[in-house]
Amino acid sequence: MAFPWLAVASTGLSAFSSIQSGRVKAGQALQSAKLAMIDRSLMDTQTKQSAIIRMNQYQNDMSANENMFANLGRADDPSMQAFFDNQKDIVATDIKIATNQSLIEMRKTEIEAASLRAGAKNALRSATVNAFGDIMGGISSYQTSKPKSNKKKSKKD
Repeated sequence: MAFPWLAVASTGLSAFSSIQSGRVKAGQALQSAKLAMIDRSLMDTQTKQSAIIRMNQYQNDMSANENMFANLGRADDPSMQAFFDNQKDIVATDIKIATNQSLIEMRKTEIEAASLRAGAKNALRSATVNAFGDIMGGISSYQTSKPKSNKKKSKKD
């Protein structure tokens, strides 16, 4: 009668293995989601730093241009003022475009992280269903392989 105990042990190990496999997959997915959110945070910081650097560069360039044109006696020239206004608009547009592209990438990363978290939940659900299937398969195997009873029903005459 060792077979039933081996079948029970085998079924138990198979179910346990399915659950552990699901836990590992879920853990990996959750870790990947956390890493994606760290990447998103880094993107946000880099975007802010880039905007600050671009604005500082613009201000330095404008100071140099204003000094040069002041030395040439053209500081009050309307064409120079139009040039400076145009440069300001260009820098503002550059910063907006870079910021919007970064926001799109950050949103994409947030969606990826959410998908990974959902995948973790699904891995656990799948592992539970697989374990249940293993248990049901073990029960079915036991039912089909257990010895048949030799008891005969007696007929009353």
